[in-house]
Amino acid sequence: ALRPGTRGRKTGGLRRMTDGSIYGCCACIGSIGIGFLPPLSAMLSKNGIAVNFYFDGEMTALTPTGKRVRLITDTRYPYGSAVRMTVEAEGDEAFTVSLRIPAWSASTSLKVNGKAVDVHVGYTDITQVWQKGDRIELDFDLRVTRIEPPKDSAYRNDYVALRRGCIILATDARLGLDPRESVDIAFDAEGHVEESLLPHTDIPDCELMLSVPQNNGKPLKLVDYASAGKTWDAMSIYAAWLPLKKEK
Repeated sequence: ALRPGTRGRKTGGLRRMTDGSIYGCCACIGSIGIGFLPPLSAMLSKNGIAVNFYFDGEMTALTPTGKRVRLITDTRYPYGSAVRMTVEAEGDEAFTVSLRIPAWSASTSLKVNGKAVDVHVGYTDITQVWQKGDRIELDFDLRVTRIEPPKDSAYRNDYVALRRGCIILATDARLGLDPRESVDIAFDAEGHVEESLLPHTDIPDCELMLSVPQNNGKPLKLVDYASAGKTWDAMSIYAAWLPLKKEK
């Protein structure tokens, strides 16, 4: 459920195990999908290497001439905006490093060895003679953004969702608010809202916790959607689609 409720409701393939735990087909499918991510992180392109996903760690690929090149990445993405990548090639060689720039990042900063590079959504190509120790610096736009139901949806004026980068946010009853309660978030003219990052005290095992202001002056606490609702009962009723306050 993306509207207020608990996890496990009306789930296809849902099974309750003898020890009381819950399992379903989503867990299996999700595991398969995650398994595909590492080999797809860096792929060969016609003229070089295409970087599709940004994980903290190290990837090894081949240049067009078959030489090995290591891409060492330092990042907290997608929870942090900065991606710092070091290119460690076997020798100086001209090839293209294509960086995937997601459409949600409205204002992305890119530098190569400290020099700014123009960025566009899709893939931004950097073609040069790469030397050992060359640095790529990416900074994505993680402003919290408003998402509305489709224009032809019956719920168009009833709900709103929030996204921070590629992370969908959600309410959770453990944060002290009933997710069925309507919200009145203080968006700016572009559909963005200020955020305040919070320590993970209410849900210690979550990845991201923050608050956003409301027009009534009461901050709204949110958590990353993957961490919401994980007690599978009313203790952590959660919602990604948040009910909107109705105008009187």
